[in-house]
Amino acid sequence: MNVTVEKLRANLPHSKVQEWIKLISITGLSQAVIQGMGLVCGLFIIRILTPQEYAFYTLANTMLGTMMILADCGIGNSVMAQGGKVWQDRQKLGVVLATGLELRKKLAVVSFLVVAPLLAMLLLQHGASPLNTGLILMALIPAFMAGLSDTILEVVPKLTQQIVPLQRNQTLVSINRLVLAVGALILCPWTYVAMLANGLPRVYGNQKLRKIAYAMADENQKPDPIVRQQMFKTIKRVLPENIYFCLSGQLTIWLTSIFGTTMALASLGAIGRIGMVISLFSTLFSTLFTPRFARLPAQKPQLFTYAISTLIGTNVLVLGMMLMIWFFSTELLWILGEQYQGLEEEMILSVFNSCLSFVLGCFFSLNVSRGWIINPIGYILISVSTTVLSMWIFDVSTLTGVLQFNTVVLSVQTASLLAYCLYRIHKI
Repeated sequence: MNVTVEKLRANLPHSKVQEWIKLISITGLSQAVIQGMGLVCGLFIIRILTPQEYAFYTLANTMLGTMMILADCGIGNSVMAQGGKVWQDRQKLGVVLATGLELRKKLAVVSFLVVAPLLAMLLLQHGASPLNTGLILMALIPAFMAGLSDTILEVVPKLTQQIVPLQRNQTLVSINRLVLAVGALILCPWTYVAMLANGLPRVYGNQKLRKIAYAMADENQKPDPIVRQQMFKTIKRVLPENIYFCLSGQLTIWLTSIFGTTMALASLGAIGRIGMVISLFSTLFSTLFTPRFARLPAQKPQLFTYAISTLIGTNVLVLGMMLMIWFFSTELLWILGEQYQGLEEEMILSVFNSCLSFVLGCFFSLNVSRGWIINPIGYILISVSTTVLSMWIFDVSTLTGVLQFNTVVLSVQTASLLAYCLYRIHKI
């Protein structure tokens, strides 16, 4: 009788609401702390580095992100999709992890060999010495190596909703990063030191994350050919889109690096730091909402309600964010430092682009978590057409023009992924 009562209570809407409030409160509070420390660390780096060094830092961080995207090629989302089917089976979940990690390591070598020379060329073009260029490239390695596995290992606690250990580990990494960055950069205000301060705490946190993940998955499992084949299907479809995303997603940096000045590149990186506030909600979404969407049964009403709720929620969030930035634009630029004063319009555009990227990322993760991969040829054709048209309309040699160009491209890409999500739900 007691068991029946407990089951009934668990199914009550009130209980579901309480569960969501608890999860969002725990995750939101910890992410606020994590992102807050990340913001403080980022602002400290902006103020302590010279504009030229910060331009190098912007390039290095951008290329690190590019390497991670190429090394992933949909593997992380494929692990989420495959893991969502077997998340209650410890051995099968271990097989999925082992297969995903094996594939990621192989792609990592190719990714580094492709991107590292390109980063070196851009650094030298903007005045970095050969020695400084080499040090920056070596300083990228710890963060890159840690990033190869941490996003896959995080799938396990996200699927099983073991949020507290995951958040505790992320908080510890953020604290170590802030302490190391402040201590090291006061003595040595150089880009490669800032990159090491970012990477070394991630290596430490990665070791802790392995213990969290393998408490719920079997570490002794080997890669499975069948699972690998299923992942390859996702990779083959996602690879063209990922390559295009590496080019288009960082196109503002590419264009500014090629056509703009070193100061414009530093300004783009600095005002972009304000938009990083939205990453709090990106992490919240990927931790709580995407795994639950992956676990939903293939029933049209539930999936449609979830997708529409996501659309409404993200739009309300973006509106609130933009109002705040508009009201406090002058004060926010003061925080960045006197080198970046007078960039109110550019900062508002930059933050709006960050918000669009957030919405784009939400629907991309929802789609891929269900194994819904948009036709890459059609998606890329639409995006390339928009890119070419926007480059013809806007003056991409200026900071404002580059940001306006990016707004149009992101808007079209977001609308495409939203439409595809609703289309796949409709086809069920």
